Amino acid sequence: MLATVTPYSPGYIEHDEPETCPACGSSAWLGGSTHVGEDKWVVIFTPYIFICSACDLRIENEEFEYLGDLGDEAELNESPEDFYADWEPDEDLFRGR
Repeated sequence: MLATVTPYSPGYIEHDEPETCPACGSSAWLGGSTHVGEDKWVVIFTPYIFICSACDLRIENEEFEYLGDLGDEAELNESPEDFYADWEPDEDLFRGR
């Protein structure tokens, strides 16, 4: 039964990643925003909401501090060119990379 209710992404968030719920162990979603790193040419995911539809756990913003590294920024395993399909870097901003 849990498998039928958990794999849904909220859909209204810029980017989401699947995550295991720390409360019930079901599949859940970590949602947030993305940006290109300032020091490294990678896509950075910044989570700001966690939603588990199986147990109804919802965590936002400063509540992440109680769950260890669940709310930490993470590098996505995709180049900015591939991740942002129609994105073109500002040549002045990224000159020399």
